[in-house]
Amino acid sequence: MKSILAALVVISALFSIPPAFADTKTHKASQISFWVPDAWSVESLDGDQLALKDPKDQVGLLLFAIDAKDAKNALAALDQTINKLVTDVKMSGSPKKVSINGMEASVVDGTGKADGKAVELSVLLVKTPTKKFLAIFGALEASKKKAHEADLRKILASLKPAAKSK
Repeated sequence: MKSILAALVVISALFSIPPAFADTKTHKASQISFWVPDAWSVESLDGDQLALKDPKDQVGLLLFAIDAKDAKNALAALDQTINKLVTDVKMSGSPKKVSINGMEASVVDGTGKADGKAVELSVLLVKTPTKKFLAIFGALEASKKKAHEADLRKILASLKPAAKSK
């Protein structure tokens, strides 16, 4: 299976897509800012977790910071969250190293089921300026992938260290 987030990260690096008519959010614990499509909802959950979803609930992203010494430990901690949200999880291969706007990152993809529907999964782990890891867990209704590729590409391309306030 093709790596959803890895492919989108590579494509985003090649083509700079400006986020027009949308909002920029900052994940405070990791100090990473990102673009959010206008129609999407952003909800703060426990602590430093943010949940993003499209209006039709076909794609969702969960962002949260992980205090871990390295990416391997961070990914191990993330498994618990994935297993709470998705069943029949099958991850494909080992994490691939990528770079997003100068930040080291790893991505791994898979498949599973959520609410009885087949979903494609991606986990992106970004080493942040705060020396934490920002975990982004994405689930996309498999049959709706094409409809959401452009927004996902823009979101990933927009990930960057937040501007420091003076």
